[in-house]
Amino acid sequence: MQVSRRHFSLAATGGLTTISLAACGGEEPAASSEPSVAGSASGEAVTVEHANGTATFETAPSRIVAFSSQWIDALLALGVTPVGYVGTATGGDDRQLYPWETALPTGVEQITASADGTVSIEQVAALTPDLILGDWSVTADNYSQFDEIAPTIVMLGEAQVDRWEDQLTTLGQILRLEEDAQAVVDETYASIDEVAAEYPALQGRTFALAQYLFSTQQLVIVADPEDGASDLFRRLGMELPEALVTAAAGQGRAMLSPEQVDLLSADLVVFLPNGGTEADLAAIPGWTELPSVRSGGMVYVDYATVVGFNTPSALSVSAVLQTIDGGLAAVSGS
Repeated sequence: MQVSRRHFSLAATGGLTTISLAACGGEEPAASSEPSVAGSASGEAVTVEHANGTATFETAPSRIVAFSSQWIDALLALGVTPVGYVGTATGGDDRQLYPWETALPTGVEQITASADGTVSIEQVAALTPDLILGDWSVTADNYSQFDEIAPTIVMLGEAQVDRWEDQLTTLGQILRLEEDAQAVVDETYASIDEVAAEYPALQGRTFALAQYLFSTQQLVIVADPEDGASDLFRRLGMELPEALVTAAAGQGRAMLSPEQVDLLSADLVVFLPNGGTEADLAAIPGWTELPSVRSGGMVYVDYATVVGFNTPSALSVSAVLQTIDGGLAAVSGS
């Protein structure tokens, strides 16, 4: 369920630190693919091994361009303002910041992207960044072009969505803000653990995070237990349905036909009707028989909320958890 400029493909720990000239409890989830970071705040160079190769930083970067909401949020959580960020597919002023991104100053340069999500290399270069935090639009074909501008990191691991904790701790190393990064992680874990403590009956229950694309009549479901989008639910004590994981083996985001709607048989389903309504979903054979629909565990959310779940960050987690409280209570029998 890739939420992106296509269709899916805690408050900050203090005031913003302007480092650029432009805008001047529960069981910890297993990592899907731990990033390797060498170096420390002692003045040593920091080397990051990531999915595209390695990047070495002799000093902390001060001009950072961020493509994805996850990277933007990680910077904001550390009190850091990027010099530029990537807008929506239509570019210009059309990118609406998510509700938890209010700390991003309005004057930060917005980089436009074409209808297919392609980011302008020229616009990025014009900002003279010393770190580029990319997303899916940085491909094997154009990665070297961005990396020639500045060290470029796209994904830290092999999963389709990185764990937000890995992004934060990696940025903490690069920016020499390790203690700040750990504090944000600890505070965010604490906020999740409070919910888990409120609903102890969630332990062992199943979840699904999905959407229905009315335009293509496809279900898109997070199907990888190691994916970053699964971690929040795992920390609450929940797990993906075994039948879903088995049926979608090897797929981070499973694309399913409406006839496979039974794979959504989970206690809690967080769902986006993408291009339609809740009433439209009832026309799908088997929809009204889903356990979550019958029990109150089906929670319909809007686009911004599903982004917060699908590409989670320290900033989005607390915000989106509030939107599914009713579903958590229903699953818990509260």
